Amino acid sequence: MRRLAVLLLTLISSLGASAAHLVGGEITYECLGNDRYRITLRIYRDCNSQGAQFDQFAAVTIFDSNGNIEENLDVSHGPIRRLPATINNPCLQSPPNVCTEYTDYVTTVTLPPQAGGYTITHQRCCRNNTIDNIPNPGDWGNTYTVTIPSNDNCNSTPTFNTEPPIVMCLNDPLIIDSSVSEPDGDSVYYELCTPLHGGGTDQPPSGSDCPTCPAPDPAVAPPYTNVPFIAPRTPANPIPSNPTVTINPNTGLITGTPTQLGQFVFAICVQEYRNGQLLSTIRRDYQFNVTNCQSNVRSGIELQDSASICVGTTVLFEEDALNAVKYFWDFGDPNSTTDTSIVQNPVYTYSDTGTYIITLIVNKGYPCADTATTVYQVNYPVSFTFNEGGSACLDDQNFQIAANGNFSSNATFNWAFPPEANIQTHNTANPPPLEFTNPGTYYIELTVSDFGCTTTIGDSIAIGLRPEFSAVVPDQFQCEPYSLNLRHTANAVESVTFEWDFGDGNTSSSPDPQYVYTEPGTYTGYLLMYTTRGCIDSARYEFTVTIYPSPRFVVDIDPEKTDIFSPQVRVMVSGIDPDEEFVVRMGDGATYNNRLNVFHKYSDTGTYIITVGAVNNFGCVTEIEIPFRVAPIPLIYTPSAFSPNGDGINDLFRSFSSGYKQFRFEIFDRWGNLVFQSFDAEEWWDGTDMNTGRDVQVGTYVWVVKFLSTEGEFLERKGTVTLMR
Repeated sequence: MRRLAVLLLTLISSLGASAAHLVGGEITYECLGNDRYRITLRIYRDCNSQGAQFDQFAAVTIFDSNGNIEENLDVSHGPIRRLPATINNPCLQSPPNVCTEYTDYVTTVTLPPQAGGYTITHQRCCRNNTIDNIPNPGDWGNTYTVTIPSNDNCNSTPTFNTEPPIVMCLNDPLIIDSSVSEPDGDSVYYELCTPLHGGGTDQPPSGSDCPTCPAPDPAVAPPYTNVPFIAPRTPANPIPSNPTVTINPNTGLITGTPTQLGQFVFAICVQEYRNGQLLSTIRRDYQFNVTNCQSNVRSGIELQDSASICVGTTVLFEEDALNAVKYFWDFGDPNSTTDTSIVQNPVYTYSDTGTYIITLIVNKGYPCADTATTVYQVNYPVSFTFNEGGSACLDDQNFQIAANGNFSSNATFNWAFPPEANIQTHNTANPPPLEFTNPGTYYIELTVSDFGCTTTIGDSIAIGLRPEFSAVVPDQFQCEPYSLNLRHTANAVESVTFEWDFGDGNTSSSPDPQYVYTEPGTYTGYLLMYTTRGCIDSARYEFTVTIYPSPRFVVDIDPEKTDIFSPQVRVMVSGIDPDEEFVVRMGDGATYNNRLNVFHKYSDTGTYIITVGAVNNFGCVTEIEIPFRVAPIPLIYTPSAFSPNGDGINDLFRSFSSGYKQFRFEIFDRWGNLVFQSFDAEEWWDGTDMNTGRDVQVGTYVWVVKFLSTEGEFLERKGTVTLMR
């Protein structure tokens, strides 16, 4: 398919330019099934060339075996990617001015099998003018072509596994992987072959094809012209080299050593065979740059800063080398035989503290190897804490503080105390006892210097008045269940710790636990209150409590609720001790003493609290309360007939109701049609059809009342009414 005509004028100027920028390219295809093929054209260009950029569209022409055009496709390119300037020799560095980039033109086309198959071609001129192994290099273009075999059964070409290198170093042995992946499992054979010419430097005439122009569209049908080499260079020996640059026919590995600076064009052909039959040949046409690569390698180790001297025995090392690709560290630990690493920035843990010589060899084993050494000190962190002791009570001061931690005998100490203390500074690990003039919280700071490292910590201490503790123990005798009520106070500058023992195996550390004794018995417990910092003091209060049993019984009522039409209830008391006195109070003023079965009738609606209370010989009382509801009955009255004839007598009809929350009134004719509906109990029916507004016929109608009672029940009532005129 052709590009839209509107694009042609835009592209003519760029297509007409001789694009001396191409580095190479290749074309492959993949069978997708159902005669569909994905064609991929990859083009390489010199980033530093003054030639044109990548063509926005590339002409990909498909021919039959007779050279007739089957398709001519204008394919847009994808993302542009740059090839890395990678060199296998760690002693060499490519020059900064070498640059190659590539892009893919990908399209999908339907090609039914046919005798003779197809040829897929793209042509573009021109090559770099600076190429050394072909004559007049700027006049020679490129043809990238591949064939689909005759009567193809969904064959896919091989594809190269890696991108080609953009630079080769003078006198540096080559090892270039040019292998392919073959998706169909066919055999492949590699060889250095002849690049093909295509296009030219002519300017395109208006409105006609131009096979000798920079970008032929369509491409020219095969056969194609070989690009000639300047003797003694040949397609099989394209680069001055010793040993000669060759390709392994079975693996695709290119080896040899370039011996001359320059730019050299060559081609790699990969032939695909199945059962001895050649299916296709892919051709990578490419330009190699042989250049003087720089050797500039220097080893270096980041110097140890003061902050890392006292971090412990695990140390991070960082290289400060130049152009290094391989690293060998020796950490100088005499107590280890595995104190080496090949990691760029390794971490090593020493067996002990000390002073160690660190060695870094970069590119070890190569001529450009370089060595650097430095000295590292390894010490544990200067860590310490305050040990506090003695009395911190204002009325009995003897507060003692000392430094305890990881420091040597050479460590120096600098204490800083507040102005309220008897001393303000001290320079040993153990200052004399401290005394303060007033109670309060005071900040103390200690700085320790050791191993060339300094650490400062601070802490607050509390000098306080002696804590005030008090408690009022509960009465000894209680009834179960009993919630412990031990009133207590604790006034202290520092936090107070509470220890409760309830005497039944249970404990608590809460200041005010809500503890309940549920079993009768005698329990001896205690409350201990104390401080652990500042002015340390404590108080212990013991208590003994005897828990008597309370009456236990069960109360049932029948029914659980009722209405005013049947306001009776039966109260049944069971499980009560015969020696215990009890009373049943009905909630309406009526009481019954020591009655296990009580039958009672209420005189009005309402909710009543039935209470059964009992007392035993210990004076312990138990009361059980049960709510009982006597509900009102919704009332509905509906006349049986009415005569809406306009005489002013019995002309309207409605339902008279009470005792409801929600209301709906409906009337149906004898065929079940709804003729009247209302949600207002005060609304009347005048005998007309709500749908038409006309008078309904004389006859019998069914009414339905649906409502929610004041007790929350949904109820429904039905009846009939006779309409007369």
